[in-house]
Amino acid sequence: MRELRYSDYYASYDELKYNTSYVQGSNVLQLEPLRKEEKKQEKKPKLHVVKTRKPKKDLYTRAQAMQNRMALTITMVALIAVCLSCIRYLDLQAEVSGKAEVISELEAKYVDLKTDNDLTEVVIDSSIDYDNILNVAINELGMVYANKDQVIVYNSQEMECVKQLGDIPQK
Repeated sequence: MRELRYSDYYASYDELKYNTSYVQGSNVLQLEPLRKEEKKQEKKPKLHVVKTRKPKKDLYTRAQAMQNRMALTITMVALIAVCLSCIRYLDLQAEVSGKAEVISELEAKYVDLKTDNDLTEVVIDSSIDYDNILNVAINELGMVYANKDQVIVYNSQEMECVKQLGDIPQK
């Protein structure tokens, strides 16, 4: 009889090492080869079974699903809040730039009005004839210049504008 080797039964030494067991006693059992030729079986059509009940989920999966939904909800609320804040910020920026344009227009109008006012004041001041006013006051209205004895100097202790509410005291 021919001596059997592990290569007859196993493809590698590792397969032999993991697929053998220790045998006690003096009788050695014959090893059966692990590789048996598989008989080709005809494929049968698979039947699909439709289950009417949904499989029950365990509590851990339900809790995880609930946490995922809550996290998604919180994230969506935060995202919406950020988007609304950005929209409001852009709206305020547009409003500020619009008001800055209005302010610059009003400042330009102010400068024009101030210039016109100054020119009008110069025209009015140049049109006044002080010699004519003096002539009318002295000749027609009978006004005269004050003499030195008619002018009274009053010294106050406070440096303010003096309003005469009564007679000036004599020396």
